[in-house]
Amino acid sequence: MTDLPTLVACSHGTSSPLARQRMTGLVEAVGRALPGIRVLEMFVDVEQPRLADSLPGVSGPVVVVPVFLSGGYHLHHDIHQAANQHHDAVVTAPLGPDPRIAELQARRLAELGTTAEDVVVMAASASSDGRAVADITAAADLLRHRGHRVADVGFVGGRGLQVADAVASARRRNRRVVVSSYLLMPGHFQSKVCEGGADLTTPPLLGDDAPDILVRIIVERYRQAAVRTAA
Repeated sequence: MTDLPTLVACSHGTSSPLARQRMTGLVEAVGRALPGIRVLEMFVDVEQPRLADSLPGVSGPVVVVPVFLSGGYHLHHDIHQAANQHHDAVVTAPLGPDPRIAELQARRLAELGTTAEDVVVMAASASSDGRAVADITAAADLLRHRGHRVADVGFVGGRGLQVADAVASARRRNRRVVVSSYLLMPGHFQSKVCEGGADLTTPPLLGDDAPDILVRIIVERYRQAAVRTAA
């Protein structure tokens, strides 16, 4: 049995069967990339096992990797609060912002036939937490650095410039408007993104197969934290 920490991959939780399947597939892919390491899947809300209830019962050291694209209330409050109830748990940074996720977004855009002349609106989940908004803004900058004309970030699910309004504003530039979905999974928010009126909309980042980029980021987050806990 390994002495290395257990990896707990913690996502929000969803009522979408397809999204559940894809998230579990991602966690299973992480487990295959870390042979000999115990990898558990837990959730902040909606699904079981809930992190707050189950994490204290995990034996030995634990590294919690938030499977979120930005830091916000769930990370800084819910996940850290649950980790504080465990005798030896650390929490890593979320998956984004990260240049590799911008690479995955660019891949999704290329698959749609997006060109450098298209105007891109990045669609993200809204948050009232300024730290999450800052992360999303940084993610949009990373996509710009890959050569895309990112006009605005449009939000779904809360406050901020909505996707449909961002698309309408971008369309005034008389170019084709493409939405780059900065969402992990299919579900209600992705459906709202698709209703935003763009000419083309990318699918969520987590597709039928767990993208190697996301697996590598989770594995990297875990390994960096595991080294720190062993020091």
